[in-house]
Amino acid sequence: MKREGFNRKVHMQTLKSIERLGIVCISGCPILFVAIFLIAAWPNWWEPVVYERSPMTWLQSVLLLLCSISAFLCAGLCKLEGNTRKTLLWSGIGLFFLFLTLDERFMFHENLRDTFFAPRGIRMPPFYWTSPGDFVPLLYAVLGLAGLPLVFHLFKERRSCLILLLTAVLLGLVIIVTDSINTAHMSRQARTIEQFVEEIVETASMVMFLNAFFLMSACYLGQLIDAGKAASPAR
Repeated sequence: MKREGFNRKVHMQTLKSIERLGIVCISGCPILFVAIFLIAAWPNWWEPVVYERSPMTWLQSVLLLLCSISAFLCAGLCKLEGNTRKTLLWSGIGLFFLFLTLDERFMFHENLRDTFFAPRGIRMPPFYWTSPGDFVPLLYAVLGLAGLPLVFHLFKERRSCLILLLTAVLLGLVIIVTDSINTAHMSRQARTIEQFVEEIVETASMVMFLNAFFLMSACYLGQLIDAGKAASPAR
C-alpha cells in the first residue's frame, strides 16, 4: 500500500511538471513569435500583425488547430473513461475549433463578405452598427455562446480551467464586437493601432482557450491513471 501511494505521488508530480512545462510553452511561444515578427518587420512593425494574410494569421490558425486537437484528445480520454456525454461534448468543441481553424486559414467569412454580402449591401438587422457583411463573426459568437451552457460543466472539475475559459470567451467577445464596428471614420494611424491591439488580444484569447483545453486533458489523464491504479490488484 505504501509503495502504491508513493507511485501515485510520483505520477502526480510528473503530471504537474508536464502541466507547468506545457503552460510555459503554450504561453511563451506565441509571445516569442510575435516579438520575432515585430523585430523582423521594423520599422513597419504593424505589417506582420494587422493584415489579413500575415504571419499573425498563420500563428492564430496554428493556435486554433492546437485547440481543436486538444479538444479531440479530451474526447478520446473521456471515451476511455466510458463517459459518452463528455465524449460528445468535447468532440463538438473540437469540430467547432476545427471550423474556426479553416476559417482563419482560408478566410471563409472575409471572402463571403467581400464577394457576396458587401457588394449587395447586405446587413443583419440586430447588428445595425456593422458594415455590410461584417455581421458573420457575430453569428459565430452567437453560435459559440449558445453552446457555452452545454460545455460549462466540463470545466467545473478544475477551477483554473474554468477561469481560463471564461476569460478567453470574454476577450473573444470583446474583439468580435470591436472588429465589427465601422472604422471608416478613423484616421489610418488610429485604425492601424486599433487593429494591432485587436489581433494581440485575439491571440491572447486563443492562448487561454488552448491552456484550458490542455489542462483539462491533463486532468482526465490523471483520473485515468488513478482509475488504473485503483483497478489493479494489490501485490
